[in-house]
Amino acid sequence: MGLFGIFLALLCHIFFFASMIFQGVQGQGNRWLSAHATFYGSNQNPTTLGGACGYDNTFHAGFGVHTAALSGALFRGGEACGGCYQVMCDYKMDPKWCLRGRLVTVTATNFCPQNNNGGWCDPPRHHFDMSMPAFLRIARQGNEGIVPVMYRR
Repeated sequence: MGLFGIFLALLCHIFFFASMIFQGVQGQGNRWLSAHATFYGSNQNPTTLGGACGYDNTFHAGFGVHTAALSGALFRGGEACGGCYQVMCDYKMDPKWCLRGRLVTVTATNFCPQNNNGGWCDPPRHHFDMSMPAFLRIARQGNEGIVPVMYRR
């Protein structure tokens, strides 16, 4: 292969990894995107955390309690199943309920169905219906409404 071939191969790898850093997975980049979040289920009950992805119990599947049902725009017919998202409450938009600087990583395990009446899970909205333990990592307890969030995959 020679020294020049090794140099070219190394250069290709550097450009590949640099493009992954700047472009991110699936061209989404590392930028934070806007969405909203709610919570569902009880505090530690694994039977409320499975769903449309076919996981009977998120503990058995290895995901634990930090899971979320995604709106159709994020779920994409099941393509997002098992995908991880970093989510943080947007403190600038809602300082009353958001915890400043707190992040949680959730795994997509369920689908948040649309109701065709302008609901939070209706297209084209990006929405996370998070397990209660995940939600309480980023938002204050007592808020049973909607909080603005930022996310990245």
